[in-house]
This record gives sequence, C-alpha cells and structure tokens, in this order.
Amino acid sequence: MAAEAGGADRVELCDNLIEGGTTPSLGKLICCRRHCKLPIHVMLRPRGGDFLYTAAELEVMHADLDALKAAGADGVVVGVLHADGQVDEALLSQFVRRASPLPVTFHRAIDVTPDPVAALHACARCGVARVLTSGGQSTAILGRALIQQLVATVTTEGYPIVLAAGGGVTDQNAAAILRETGAPELHASARDAVSSTMGFRPEPPIHMGGEKTNGPNSEFEWRCTSAAKVEGIRAAMLSQSVGVR
Repeated sequence: MAAEAGGADRVELCDNLIEGGTTPSLGKLICCRRHCKLPIHVMLRPRGGDFLYTAAELEVMHADLDALKAAGADGVVVGVLHADGQVDEALLSQFVRRASPLPVTFHRAIDVTPDPVAALHACARCGVARVLTSGGQSTAILGRALIQQLVATVTTEGYPIVLAAGGGVTDQNAAAILRETGAPELHASARDAVSSTMGFRPEPPIHMGGEKTNGPNSEFEWRCTSAAKVEGIRAAMLSQSVGVR
C-alpha cells in the first residue's frame, strides 16, 4: 500500500527480506490484492540461501505457484540454478509454462551465475519476461557496468525482456543508476524502520532469531516500505526524463 501511495508501478511481494525474500503467504497475497490496485508479482522461493533446490522444495514451489496464481497474482518471480551456477533451463521452462499466461521474472539469482550474459541468453530461451539484476555485485551502483552490458545485449538480440536494476537503490543514486546503466526499470525495497508500540520489553532482551544483528530494540522494530522513499526514487527517475517503472 505504501508503494502504491509513493507512485510505484508494480509490487514484488515476498516475505523474509532479511533472507533476500521468500514466498509470501496466501493470506498476504489475498489481502494485498484486496487493498492494492498495482500489479502484484509474487516471489517463488521456499527458503533463503542458494537457488539449487531439492525435489521436495520444487514440489512446494509448484504448489505455491498454483495457489498464488489462483489467488490473483499478476506475475511470478523465480530463479533456479544447477550446482555449477548455470541457469537450470529445464526447470525454468517448467515454471514459465506453469505460470502462463502470467509473466515470469528471473530474480537476482542471475548475479551468482558464472556468466550473467550467458544466463540472460538462457532466460530468453526459456521465455522469461523480465530479469532483475544488481550486475553481479552487492548493489546496482557497483554492478552498473555489467547492467549496461546486459541492457545492450537485450537490445542487440531483440529479446522481449525488460532489464530491471535493483540492489541498494535509493533516491540518492537512482538517477545515476539510470544514466549509467540504461536500465528501463528500477527495483527497490525503499524501507524505513518501524518502531513497535509495545510497552513491556523484557530486560535483558530476548531475541527471537539469530540471523539479524541483535540489539536492545531488534525485537521491537522492523522495516517496511516507505511511501516517501518510493516517491523520492520516482522523482529521481523523472529527473532523467525517462519512463518511470
């Protein structure tokens, strides 16, 4: 809802951003669909970690896809690799067919392949509609040279693929990323910290998990998309006189 209020054109819906994003619950999609008019593309990822999945995990992913598609998802976001880091084209093609007619985005799994350009060609062969990338680096600004190369490859080959640059995108660097990559779309979580209104707080703190950096307020704070931050990124994009996505 904050993304919509800030002027975003599309939402990638996922849970567990501390893990890089996992599949959202069915209830979350249903409620977002009820309250948000934007296209909602759902993450298909059963856990954090790598993108090499077991047969049991793939069974879950297929079941999630069917359920989320039936619940009104507008697109699917997925990434599947072989142990050597190459795109698993057989599996990816299965997901593209199963998701049809919904478009499929190949997410930042492309950034941990040994050759992202070869991975882009694989995505094109499988019928992927969009590729999200930080250019093989931790952030898009660091990976801008490779993103530019991927954008050029899409143009040269005439692929019907949209390149979205993502990873550390803010209102401070959005314009530079657009200028230096030529990417037609930017992807950002645009989050701010949200403080809990809980009055009682155990002392010493009792931490509910070990993945994040624990501190006195870590169980009484979370991060949520900020309409103002989305609006700031959009404004930065508009300053470059490009179509905003």
